[in-house]
Amino acid sequence: SDSNAQTQSVISLTGEIGSIVRLDNIKTNAFELAIYNSYVGDGVSQEDLKNGSWSQGFYTDSIFKIGLIQSKFDIQDTKTRSLKIKNLALSFSQEVGYSFLLGENRQWSITPEYELGIGYLGEGSFIDERSSHSITKASQDSTLDLRNRVGIQWGYSTRSNSTQTNANANASLGAKIYVGTYYEYDYIAGGKNRFKGNLISSTNTLQSLQSNGRFVLNLGSNITLNEKTRLYVDIEKSFGGKINTDLQFNFGARYSFGENTSYKPLEQKEKGSKAPIKLEEEKAQQGEKIEKGEKE
Repeated sequence: SDSNAQTQSVISLTGEIGSIVRLDNIKTNAFELAIYNSYVGDGVSQEDLKNGSWSQGFYTDSIFKIGLIQSKFDIQDTKTRSLKIKNLALSFSQEVGYSFLLGENRQWSITPEYELGIGYLGEGSFIDERSSHSITKASQDSTLDLRNRVGIQWGYSTRSNSTQTNANANASLGAKIYVGTYYEYDYIAGGKNRFKGNLISSTNTLQSLQSNGRFVLNLGSNITLNEKTRLYVDIEKSFGGKINTDLQFNFGARYSFGENTSYKPLEQKEKGSKAPIKLEEEKAQQGEKIEKGEKE
C-alpha cells in the first residue's frame, strides 16, 4: 500500500541557526508490505448460545507490516531549504472480538473488540547547510509505540443470516454497514529529536512525541459483489488526544482465488448434520419392508 500526509510545525532553537525555525510543507509517503491472517465466525444469536453453539462468535485478525517512510520538508528561518529523511517501520497487531447477532433475521450485530499493537520506527537523520560555514546536523532516535484499543462495532447486514445458504452467502450481492466506537492509548518510548550546529558546543533536543490517548469513531462497509470479489470502504476520525486524525479514508478490493467448498454458514451446518440421520432411518425402514416381503 502507499499513503501520504502533510503537516507543519514550528520549533524554537538557539545558537547560530536562529531563535525560531519553521518546519513547513512536510509531506510523508509510506510504502508498506503486509501479511495478515484472519478467522471470522458467523456470529451467534441468543438461541445459538442456548444450544451451545458459542464458538461461531469469535473472530481474530493478525497483521504484520514492514514499511519504508520518506518525508520531505522545508526549513524556514532567514531563507527556505528543502530536505528529506527516511525511516524503516515495523509493526504487528492482534485484534480479537466476539459478534452477537440480534433481530428476527440476525441482521443486526454488536461486536466488542480489543486490539494490541506494537510498532517500531527506525532512527533517521539529515544535514542542514545554511552556508559553507554554518552546518546543522539533526537526528531522531528510534521510536517504540505500544497501542491498546478497545471498543464496540455496531453493524447491520443487508442479508439475512438465518436463511442464507452456501450459494447465496458467497455469490449474492450484499453489504454490511458498521459504526465503530473506540478508545485507544499509545505508550510511546524514544523519538527524541537532536540538533547540533558546528559553531556551538551545545545540542538542542526536542521531544515531539508523547504517550497519549484519544476517542475514535469510524464508519464503513464491506460489499460482496460475487463469490470471489469484495469491496471495502472505511472512514475514521479521532478526537480528545494530543495526536488526532482529522479524517482517514481507506478503500480497496479483495479477490479470492480457487474454489471455496469448505465454508458453510452456521444454519446450513445445523441442517446438514440432520440429513444423514434421516437417511439412515429411511434405509432402515426400506430394509424392514423388504424383509417382511420375503417372509410373506
